[in-house]
Amino acid sequence: MKNLILALLITASLFPLCSMAQQGVKVDVHTGANLSGFVGGKSYAAQDQKMKMGASVGVGVSYETSKNFVYSSGFDFLMTAGGYTVMSDYLSNGGLMTAFPSVNSREVSIQIPLKFGYDFTLGEKLHFMPSVGAYGRFSMAAIKENVTESTDGKSGNSFKWNSFNNYQHNSNRLEGYKRWDIGGLIEGKFVYANRYAVTLGYSRGFIDKSSQFNFKNNSYHLTLGYTL
Repeated sequence: MKNLILALLITASLFPLCSMAQQGVKVDVHTGANLSGFVGGKSYAAQDQKMKMGASVGVGVSYETSKNFVYSSGFDFLMTAGGYTVMSDYLSNGGLMTAFPSVNSREVSIQIPLKFGYDFTLGEKLHFMPSVGAYGRFSMAAIKENVTESTDGKSGNSFKWNSFNNYQHNSNRLEGYKRWDIGGLIEGKFVYANRYAVTLGYSRGFIDKSSQFNFKNNSYHLTLGYTL
């Protein structure tokens, strides 16, 4: 039922966007893949950070001025992921122990970007539009992923973890992630025949994803788009 309501809301939102397209505002639909994970933070606590594949689908709205400046926004549904190793909070034999040899997470989010760019004409039908901007993101749901925990010095406990929930077992603990994020992004977009687009981009969060480890969202993305 929730999926049906969400689909109806998305469909309803496309009608005013298509109307705007007739008034000089371009509307596009796009989908693609991302390579996401976490960056920065307490390296002594969270180590061996890994990036993982994700996906995205969304709608974009853009307006180009007479001087070729481009303003754009829209909304995207993202699936992002990440992995790392967690060290324990205490010392053993003069060094840190591994509390969680493998922590994996995956989540589904909605993101709204705000971007400013410029339209360079490369040929009769080819354009290049570099842009910079910011995004706001809210993580709606977590997909449970595998976590491996060390107990009594051995890596013997594996379970599925919802990354928005806290986990505590003896002295081993994981704090749930924050759902909200604000970050910056940079993109390069190639457009052919004013219809077909390929976009390469990078984004990084400004807010700590985890209060426990202080790392931030980090993502590279590739999307294919079509202007309505």
